[in-house]
Amino acid sequence: MALADGGTNGALKVIFRPRETLAPSILSQLSD
Repeated sequence: MALADGGTNGALKVIFRPRETLAPSILSQLSD
């Protein structure tokens, strides 16, 4: 489970992280 979690979820996080992190940061900058 650890290897699958680190490998698969790690890759998915790298793929999906930009949308999850950049959008909120842009919105927070606009609201600031």
